Amino acid sequence: MKKLYWSSFILFYTIAVAHAQSIYIRGKITDGNKKVLLGSTVIMDQLGFSSMSDGRGEYRLTIPKEQYGKLVTLSVSYIGKKKVERTVLLDSMQKIENFLLQDMSHALEEVGVQAKRGELSNSSLVFDREMIERYPALSLNDLLNRLPNRKNTAPSVQEMQNLTLRGAFSETTGRSRDANELNNSFGVAIIMDDMVLGNNGNMQGRNAGIFGMSSATNAIRPSDYGLTGRPTTGKFYSGENVFSGLDLRQIPIENIEHLEVISGVAPARYGDLSNGAVIIERQAGKTPAFFRLQVRSNATSYGLSKGMQLGKKLGTINVDLGYVQSYADNRDKLKQYDRVNGTLIWTNYFGADKRLKQTFSGSYNKVIDQVRKDPDDPLSNAISFGGRGWNAASRTSYKLDHKFLKSISLNAGISSTLQKTYREYYYNGAVVLYTDSVQTGIVEGQYAPGQYTALDHVDNRPLNLNARLEGNAIAITGDIIHKINFGSNYSYDINRGKGRIADPSIPKKDLGARSDRYYDFSLTNALQNLGLYAEDAMRTKVWGRDLSMRAGVRWDLMNGHSSISPRTNINYSLSKSTQIGLAYGLSFKSPGLAQLYPGPTFDEIILLNSYNGKVDESMALIYLRRYEKDNSNLKSSVRQTLESSFSWHKNGHQLRTNLFYKKNTRGINTVTADQLIDLPTYSATEVPGGKPIDRKS
Repeated sequence: MKKLYWSSFILFYTIAVAHAQSIYIRGKITDGNKKVLLGSTVIMDQLGFSSMSDGRGEYRLTIPKEQYGKLVTLSVSYIGKKKVERTVLLDSMQKIENFLLQDMSHALEEVGVQAKRGELSNSSLVFDREMIERYPALSLNDLLNRLPNRKNTAPSVQEMQNLTLRGAFSETTGRSRDANELNNSFGVAIIMDDMVLGNNGNMQGRNAGIFGMSSATNAIRPSDYGLTGRPTTGKFYSGENVFSGLDLRQIPIENIEHLEVISGVAPARYGDLSNGAVIIERQAGKTPAFFRLQVRSNATSYGLSKGMQLGKKLGTINVDLGYVQSYADNRDKLKQYDRVNGTLIWTNYFGADKRLKQTFSGSYNKVIDQVRKDPDDPLSNAISFGGRGWNAASRTSYKLDHKFLKSISLNAGISSTLQKTYREYYYNGAVVLYTDSVQTGIVEGQYAPGQYTALDHVDNRPLNLNARLEGNAIAITGDIIHKINFGSNYSYDINRGKGRIADPSIPKKDLGARSDRYYDFSLTNALQNLGLYAEDAMRTKVWGRDLSMRAGVRWDLMNGHSSISPRTNINYSLSKSTQIGLAYGLSFKSPGLAQLYPGPTFDEIILLNSYNGKVDESMALIYLRRYEKDNSNLKSSVRQTLESSFSWHKNGHQLRTNLFYKKNTRGINTVTADQLIDLPTYSATEVPGGKPIDRKS
């Protein structure tokens, strides 16, 4: 009996010592009605450890014993509830912390009226759900107008909406856009649910070789539509966004839970960017049903969302539907922008400890963007830019019970879009002289009637595939906590569109001495980008004050060219209310398909035109020059950033300032290249009843 007693004691002591290696925080999460909240998220900010509440509303966090005696911050969130943050002193190996979450309401005493400082960069700002609800918007752009240095205008979807960060540009006049503004917008990454919403595959526009990159959009003048007496502008309207960033009108805000905008140095995990990033997290979980209605002078918006628990083992599903209808002028309703969108997100946890998390999401949107023909004016103009698109994504993450490696994740996504431009031009003029040849040389011209309908017709179908494999680890060296993030990402962009549909026998009058041909987008090569990255987010105390440093590096292979991007953000607390920061980083933005493969241009010089009114008795000779720039080896644009920051907050007041040096190089633009060519001269000798005979001088 004594041997059995001592064996039991030794076994119990061993187990107790093993458990004593960790600190446990547990508790229950309820709402204002004392109902338990299943699926609440509890995060320890310092280490990034997280836990989900179960069917009893209970959670449990396991924390390394090295944190004993230290202060940690617990953040508790639940969709539709006000987020709670609490500082906890780890003065025992077992801590009980219960949380009460209130409903999100504008009637709460403290509602944020401005973006908060983010954690990913010294220059990042965060919009939480409370702020999003407080400022109703028709699109993501309306919400981002709350950023510093942006013009705060009334919500609208009547103009193209691209985001630029840290840049000043000349004002757009006519259809001509500033090339630097295009490059800035193209270099801002939009990341939704950890999936990049890129514009690399977009080729919807006119021939940049003819019109230049700045004017390569089909557009319509404000004076070409609408009632007289309406305030006009010198800026043309276009629904195309080739060479620039995403059209933010297509991103609704109704189901956005968290939004972070990085203007400066982004974390190393984010690549293929040169001017910042917008990181969006959408709602995924059980929520009450919400119906939102906005009625404005030129727009009406409807939104319906609901998050449902399918069962203890079936997870949750979140459904969001939206519709926006807008007219530039409700009196004539000629210029119209409508958007229909829907999103479905399914999330579930597997395993006894819910270590495996799986999320599937899918979205669909359709846009009607057009200027209709005025029924009272047969000579009025009309143009349409409408389209539709969908995307689907899978996100899988698994928590590990390992001393170093804490989680691994695999994300994969696909997106496809169909965008069409269509406009008709009616001409009643003299006979048309043209050639449909596609090779350089002197060719015989052809004649076509001068009464015809010319077209601007573009069929654009970009397709994107992307994936990310990632690991997260924790290490503690002395008083320094290391949150290590490493992984790889891959993207594949291609365009399957029919292209720019052109017929040289019915040319547009604005081509001058040039002509256009049918250009098939589906014949272009795919763009592939690969990246590897590693980053360490460190926290410690220096002279009793918090010091945080995020240092990382990424390697990218974009369009066959290799690049290295070191990045770091350092922040030090001078006091509880004052912080200073320093950041430096390099970033690279891959060229898009429209920049790599703009298509050929055709210059035409008439050498002989002997026309007597009868096609069978007429003759023409045309010198045709085909020029096709090989941009397939184009390198990525580069941004170098050095910045310092200062922030102060006290008693609800905040002051932030950033001083930065930003240098963009290898920006992409079009240039004119003149060429001197010696051409022969010709004369014609008429032949009665037949074609003239040409003679070379």
